[in-house]
Amino acid sequence: MTLRIISLATLVCSLAAAEDPHPKKEAAITVTITPEAVEAGNKLFGTACAGCHGQHGEGGRGPKLNDGGSIREAPDERLLASITQGVKGTGMPPFSFPDAEVRNLIAFIRSLSAAAADSVVAGNPEAGRAIFYGKGQCGSCHNIRGNGGLLGPDLSDEGAARSVLQLRTAILSPAIRPGGDYRGARITLHSGQKLEGVLRGATNYSYELQTAAGDLHLLAAEDIREIHLRKNSVMPSYADRLAPPEIDDLVAFLAHQTVRPRGSSH
Repeated sequence: MTLRIISLATLVCSLAAAEDPHPKKEAAITVTITPEAVEAGNKLFGTACAGCHGQHGEGGRGPKLNDGGSIREAPDERLLASITQGVKGTGMPPFSFPDAEVRNLIAFIRSLSAAAADSVVAGNPEAGRAIFYGKGQCGSCHNIRGNGGLLGPDLSDEGAARSVLQLRTAILSPAIRPGGDYRGARITLHSGQKLEGVLRGATNYSYELQTAAGDLHLLAAEDIREIHLRKNSVMPSYADRLAPPEIDDLVAFLAHQTVRPRGSSH
């Protein structure tokens, strides 16, 4: 009998909360993202939310929280309502966390999709710079404000374009870009000439291939005898090439790369 009463009370409270999307008690909220708040929110998220949304907000039974757009555009009040009232018509239940814990949870959720340049990032950017142009040899393919190679994407605004998690994932588990740009290819022409590099564009009539030297070749389809496309990304995984602290430093360096004015240049 006690269990049924508690369950019924919970159901009534949930329905009442769902019917009022703008409760007067918590009509406004301002969340300040600090390292301490993100860390505390991370712990709470791991126990209360990761089962549905994934440990890093990658999604599962619940929607993705680390893809950027929807979370970045949502006001704090909307996130507050989703957490404390649940989401009607979905499997998202209401949670009765103390106000401070809700704020920490929102701080962590925002950190999942925030631009890396606007996030709290562990690691030493200067040490990461040394790795980028030294041990990691990233600069042999990638260019940052005119410094580096041309075989891979320009990373001058990478800190504004990607989240910290996206930067880390790109370093540890690189993948071929959906659009097909920068996909490794080896092309043999009818003349016998062989070219190897990355595709920068392709149509039914022509292909653009860029070599490691930076030379861009515009090739007519009728002149090509054979094309071999790489199944994996040209960029290697650094999971076994760099130690975890070095990965942190490299992420910190890339997070500082933005075309927006900054207090200091990296």
